[in-house]
Amino acid sequence: MKKKNEKAATATIEIDGLAICCYVINYNRWDIGVLRDPQHRFTLSVGHDDLPVDAAKRVRIYPVSQIMPGQNEDYPGGCYDAGNVDRRGSKDPDNMRWVMDLNNSRDVGQDGLELQKPKNPVTKVEVSGSVFRCGGLFPLESEKKKFDMYLVPHGKDPNKIKQTELDKYRLGKISDLIVGEIGAAAALKIEIDIDGKKYPYEVPPGSNLEIRVMNMDAKSHLRDETAPLLYKGDFHLYYDAIKNANQQFALWGPLRPTEKIPAEMVDFRTDCNAVWLSEAENIDVLFS
Repeated sequence: MKKKNEKAATATIEIDGLAICCYVINYNRWDIGVLRDPQHRFTLSVGHDDLPVDAAKRVRIYPVSQIMPGQNEDYPGGCYDAGNVDRRGSKDPDNMRWVMDLNNSRDVGQDGLELQKPKNPVTKVEVSGSVFRCGGLFPLESEKKKFDMYLVPHGKDPNKIKQTELDKYRLGKISDLIVGEIGAAAALKIEIDIDGKKYPYEVPPGSNLEIRVMNMDAKSHLRDETAPLLYKGDFHLYYDAIKNANQQFALWGPLRPTEKIPAEMVDFRTDCNAVWLSEAENIDVLFS
C-alpha cells in the first residue's frame, strides 16, 4: 500500500468477527452483513465510547467532508488488492487477499457460491469512502514453532486424525481482522448513522478516529494448557448464509495468542474473522 500521510486526518474502521463484506463499486461503499448469531455480540465503538447497536438494523459510516483525492483511482476495487496470496509463504500483510474469500475456490473448495438470507437477522453496516486492507495475520508465530490454520470438512475433528491426513487440510495464515481507512488532506468530518440517529465526529489534521465494528462470540474461553492442539473457530456458521455449498468446512487453529500474551486478553479461542466476496456486485440478498 501507499505510505500513510502522517499529516492527514484519518478514520480507521476495524471489522472483526462474524460478518460478510462486499464492495459496491457504483457507490464507492463497502456493505457489511453482520450475522446476528445468538451466541455472538455485535458492538460498535468510537474511541472508548460504545454506541447503541444491539437492536440496529442499518448502520452507516460515511465522510461528510472531502476525502483524499485520487483514492478511487489508486484502489478501484475499494481495497488494497495485490493478487492471490500464498497462505504459507506470502509476505505482504496488508493484502486484502488474506481475508477468506467466498468467491475464491482456493479458500472455500468450489466456485460459484451464492448467498441466501440466513435464518438469523442480519444488520447492514455501510462504510463509504474507505479503502479496506488486511489488518493482521493469524495465527501468530512462535520463535520455536510455526502455526497454521486448517480448513477441515465440517464434522471432522482434526485432533483425532493422523498427521498425514491433517497435512491435507493445512491452509496457512488468514486475516485476523479487516481495517478500512478514510483519509482527508484537511480536517475530516465523519458521521455514524444508526437507524436514523446521527453521531457526528470531527478529526483534525494529523489525528485518527478509531472505529471498531465487532461481532464476536460472547462466550468466554479461558486458556487451558491441557486443551487439544487445535481449536474450532466459527467459520462454519457462514454456511447459514450460503445456499449451494457442495461441502461445508470449519476452520481450526491454535490457542490465541501463541506467545507474548497481552495482559488484557482473557480470551484464547480461535475466533471468527470477517470474510468477503471479491467478485460479487452486492450482498443485498442478506437483507431482503
